[in-house]
Amino acid sequence: KPSNFFHYDNVLSFGSLLFLLWLFRGVTFEILNPISEAFTDVQMTDLSYSQMGKNSSLRQGDKDDLIRPNPDITIVNIGDLNRYDVAEYINYINKFNPKVVALDVSFSEDKGMVDMLLVDELKKCNNLVMPCKILNFHGEEEKGTVSDSLINHFENIVGSHEKFDTLGTRGFTNMVTSEGKGAFGMSITREFLPYALNKNNQDTVFAWAIEIVRKYDPKAFKKLIQRHNPKELINYVGNINVMNALLPEWFNKNREWRFPHFNAFDYRTLEMAYDTTLAPEERINIDLEEYFKDKIVLVGYLGKRIDIDESGEDLFYTPLNERYVGRTPKDMYGVVVHANIIANVLRGDYIEQADNTLLEILGAFLTYFVFTLYRPIYKDYKIWYDGITKLLSILITLGILWIIGKVFEDYNYKLSVDPLWFGCILLAGDWLELYHGFIKNSVLKMLSIIKFKF
Repeated sequence: KPSNFFHYDNVLSFGSLLFLLWLFRGVTFEILNPISEAFTDVQMTDLSYSQMGKNSSLRQGDKDDLIRPNPDITIVNIGDLNRYDVAEYINYINKFNPKVVALDVSFSEDKGMVDMLLVDELKKCNNLVMPCKILNFHGEEEKGTVSDSLINHFENIVGSHEKFDTLGTRGFTNMVTSEGKGAFGMSITREFLPYALNKNNQDTVFAWAIEIVRKYDPKAFKKLIQRHNPKELINYVGNINVMNALLPEWFNKNREWRFPHFNAFDYRTLEMAYDTTLAPEERINIDLEEYFKDKIVLVGYLGKRIDIDESGEDLFYTPLNERYVGRTPKDMYGVVVHANIIANVLRGDYIEQADNTLLEILGAFLTYFVFTLYRPIYKDYKIWYDGITKLLSILITLGILWIIGKVFEDYNYKLSVDPLWFGCILLAGDWLELYHGFIKNSVLKMLSIIKFKF
């Protein structure tokens, strides 16, 4: 009823709770730190990815129809190969005429004659994209607030030696990660920068993944740029964690496939599939043209060997991590993060975000609504109050989480309610009892004393 919704008990109980939160806004409770810090780096929408519900329409397939988020993207692992060997495998790739070849590896030093073969092979690449890093980046100020005058600006670029950089266009490979302030400092990679500007001369440099899209699909590139967003959320679709089928010792198309994956080759696989000098029993039968002709080929680091679980170099936490709370290994190599960005932009399947102010208002409204729901129960069904409100608190919280996940999965719209409001919702039932049993009575008593004196 409208009269209940605007009842002064609802307003005062809700207001007193907000006042308490404001009063203790700078106080930390050590006993709660292990719990709160475990969730600091986690967002509720991560569950949609980690449980593989997000983008389920892209995950259809079985053991005979391999699940591929984007079959136009092929990743080649070069491990710790030297430049001479890298040139050899670039030669293998070029024979199948890919549309774009992009290297996620820098060659900063001049090694003289050793570089000649690699330079020659890179010259043969169609639409070559080389990596670079932007330095002194000012996208985020120290306090964590974004300044419109500084976002996506940088001062310097560092790339490969000029003999390599001049062979193709460059794109920056810098990753955007969360602050990672929790106990486990997960620094999850959820966003990417489409572009950056040199703050001195205003030259625009596109991200490595976006430069690749520009060469492969100009229409998809134009659609991204027309959004005018300095940051975009990555709409993740897959990893390479089950791509053992393209390894020579595990080449078996009859294995089961549970999760989506990008096509990924180890350098050994290329050699054993292409090298005609190998004996027939040493070769493996793969139609390399299917994976390379007119494709986007990303050449980068996926570990010393693609089938070895590793941690450390060029690995990141992502929302696809199945263990989304606590100590967990990093789950995705950088070149695969870039592959997800490319697939995202090629699909034009972007995630929109609600305004932070709107989300705070929504969180406050939901909390106030819970108070209006509990007041009649306290008034008319006091004997059942504790049990009913605790059950409702849990159901309401789970319902909100379900709606957030459903909206995210089905409509690519990211809602997020501050964990503070979830805490208020869970506390609302007990707080309303405290309000009626102590706060309200205390205030009425004080007012009666003041009235008596005057």
